[in-house]
Amino acid sequence: MTKFRIKREVLNSAEERLLTFQQREDTGVLATEAEEEEVSEEEEEENELESGIVIARNISLKNYLDYRNGETRFTVDTRLLDGKVIIYEAPLSIHGAVAGEFTTRMRFWHNNLVACGERDVIIGVRSVSRPDGSIQPDDLPKPAPGRGCDLDDWPYPTVVIEVGVSEGLASLHSLTSRYFSMRTTIRIYLAVKIFGRRRDVTRAMVAFLYQRLNQGLPILPIVIKSFGTAPLHHNTVKFFRNRNIPDRAITGFGRNAAPPCNGPNIPDYQINIPAAEIFRGSPTGVPPNLVAGFNLDLYWLQRVALLYN
Repeated sequence: MTKFRIKREVLNSAEERLLTFQQREDTGVLATEAEEEEVSEEEEEENELESGIVIARNISLKNYLDYRNGETRFTVDTRLLDGKVIIYEAPLSIHGAVAGEFTTRMRFWHNNLVACGERDVIIGVRSVSRPDGSIQPDDLPKPAPGRGCDLDDWPYPTVVIEVGVSEGLASLHSLTSRYFSMRTTIRIYLAVKIFGRRRDVTRAMVAFLYQRLNQGLPILPIVIKSFGTAPLHHNTVKFFRNRNIPDRAITGFGRNAAPPCNGPNIPDYQINIPAAEIFRGSPTGVPPNLVAGFNLDLYWLQRVALLYN
């Protein structure tokens, strides 16, 4: 196997490209707004940077994890997919703020949940990711040796969240089959895409939730909600439509006369996460007072996202 080492100049170059792309994405949204109705119904290819930059191939899981865990100066987010090392995001404060808001509110809902920031989650023989946040009951049994979510054989989380800024919709969507692979016991995957600010300082955001229901493919989101201060771009709606999502299932701001997401407790901006999935595998099961599940109010994610450029 190829010995895995990343030169500092490679990391710096990738970070610069992704940060530049984030700014270019802002300009691109503005440039295409007036042309929205002229966009072809054929789906446009995702910019290569939205799927990440491949910097190494044929890397073993152990080789990658040994290096990744020993390196403390990473300024970019990386994951290993089928032996390929991919730099996919230049993390900004917005990533940790949005993911942290989500996990903090889940912990407040039930304080016996374990909330983690970025940590290794093995998703295949030569694949490992670091979700922006994860949740699990604190009493999950230790898995059999070699079946845990990391090299220390921690139990898999039941809920993971990914926040994409550089990372595009297709990349976020593609992680579903990996997070719900036969290797893992993850039950819920929440993806949040935050688009660049527009010239009027508004910002489109979309949350889409996946639930492990079966091993059949394709796995489609069960909830899609626009919750920013700008409506979704035509191409974003088209992305979901092209995956056989009914138009009526794409809800939230700018969709079907929904009210703006400008305060807490607005029914259009609530996402219910089933308690049975959050506590799946817990010997004590679902606490009797929590059987209705966790209601995520997207207003609070929007609020922290808008604090950052």
